[in-house]
Amino acid sequence: MDNPRLSLPKPYGRFTPGRTQLDYSYTAKSGKSRELSALIFYPADSDEGRKSAPWGFAGLIELINPVLGNIMPPKLVIETASYADVALSCAQSNWPVLIFNHGGGGNMHQNTTLCQDLASEGYIVVSIGHVGDCVMQYTDGRIVPISAEYLTQMAGATEEHLPMLGKVLMPLSDSEALEAERIFYTAEKTALFGEELHVWGEDISATVDWLGRLNAGQPDSMFKGRLRLSIGVGSLGHSFGGAASGRACAVDGRVMCGINMDGAAFGTQGCDYGKPFLTICTQLVRNLNRSVFLNNSADSYCLLETGVGHLAFSDVWFLPVEMYPNDMPPEMNLGTRDRAEHRDICTRSVKCFFDYYLLHTGAPLCELALPDVEILFRPAEKI
Repeated sequence: MDNPRLSLPKPYGRFTPGRTQLDYSYTAKSGKSRELSALIFYPADSDEGRKSAPWGFAGLIELINPVLGNIMPPKLVIETASYADVALSCAQSNWPVLIFNHGGGGNMHQNTTLCQDLASEGYIVVSIGHVGDCVMQYTDGRIVPISAEYLTQMAGATEEHLPMLGKVLMPLSDSEALEAERIFYTAEKTALFGEELHVWGEDISATVDWLGRLNAGQPDSMFKGRLRLSIGVGSLGHSFGGAASGRACAVDGRVMCGINMDGAAFGTQGCDYGKPFLTICTQLVRNLNRSVFLNNSADSYCLLETGVGHLAFSDVWFLPVEMYPNDMPPEMNLGTRDRAEHRDICTRSVKCFFDYYLLHTGAPLCELALPDVEILFRPAEKI
C-alpha cells in the first residue's frame, strides 16, 4: 500500500523558491554553547530541472506527532514547491531578509508553505531551529529531539491553562482581557516560558549576527553580498515563535518589525515592543495579547480571524479531512474556514505588512481587503 501524500500549494510569486540548510553556533549569555540550524528559503530563477525538496527528514513526522496529538499519518509524504541548493536569483543584487520562528515543540519545516510564498515574492526567509525546544536534524545527519525538560514544561503549562480557557475564548473588554492576562501569565508553570523566551530572543539576535558574517562571505556561500541587511530584518513566527518575534523587536534594534501568528505573549505581556507589530490570531490570543496591542508605542495591528484553530497557522492546515484520525474532528485543531482562503489571508497580510514596514512600499495593512476578518489598528504614539 502506498504511503499517503500531500502536495503543498504552489507559491504565489514569480520566483521559484530555493532552499538550503546551514548550521551555526554561538555562546549564550548563560555561557552555554547553542548549536543552531536554519532552513533558508530564497528566490531563484529556475528549478534547474530538479525534483522538489522533501518537506522534512525521514522520521520527522513520527517525532513531532506526539506534540501534535498524533494528527498526521506517520508515513505521510509531503511534497513541497521548493528546490534544494538552486542558484539564488540574479534579478536583484540583494534581497530583504525575514527570520521565521517555529512554535514551541515545532520544527523549522512547519511553515514551509508560507516561507515558499514569501521567497517567491522576493524575500529570503531564514527559518531557525531553536535547539532543545524543537525536533531538528543538522546538516551532518544528527537528529536532536525535543528535550524532556521542555516537554514536561509544556505538559505542566497545558494542565495549568485548561481551567482558564473558558474565560478567554469569548470577546472581552480591554479591562477584562488585561485581568485575564494577569491570571494566565502569572500561573506558576506558565511563568517559566518567559525565561525560555529570553533564550529564543538570543537565538534571533545571534542569527542576525551570523547573517552579517554570511553576507561578508564567512563562510563563502551564495549569500555573500546578497543579503539586504542595511535596512534591518523582519521577524515572524507561529505560537511561541510569534512571542519570540515580539521579544526580538523589543531588544534588538536590527529587527525593524514583527509578526506573531496566534502565539500567546509569554514573557513579553505588557511590554512596549517599540516597533510596528502585527498579531494574526484567534479570539483566545486576541484576549491574551491585549496589553501588547495597547502598550506598543509603534503602529500595532491585530488581525482577528474566525473559523480557524491554532494549528491552522502551519502546514498542518493543508491536511485533507480524510487523513484525520477517526477520533479527532477537524474543528478541534484547525477550524472550518476554507483552506485556500485562510492561506491567502495569511500570506497576503504578512507580505503587505513587511512590504510596508521593512521595504517601505505598498499600502498599509488596514487598507487590505480580506474576507470575514477584523483588522484592529492602533497608530504609533506621537512624540
